[in-house]
Amino acid sequence: MLKHFFVFLLCVVTAIGASAQDTLVMRNGDQLLVKIEVIDVSEISYRKFDNINGPLHIVAKADVFMVKYQNGTHDV
Repeated sequence: MLKHFFVFLLCVVTAIGASAQDTLVMRNGDQLLVKIEVIDVSEISYRKFDNINGPLHIVAKADVFMVKYQNGTHDV
């Protein structure tokens, strides 16, 4: 019984961690797991999710199809 509980707990923690990032969907179809820092008039600044403390990347809004936020909302 205890073994089943730990397996369940591991699955829950993994699922929460997997959905705790923003996603940039690019016009070419690529999907980037990121942490959005700033959305400006013409640019989006973000950090790669696998390196949150790493460099700030900037992409033109014209190259982005959609932003999916960690809370489930999205902007096209």
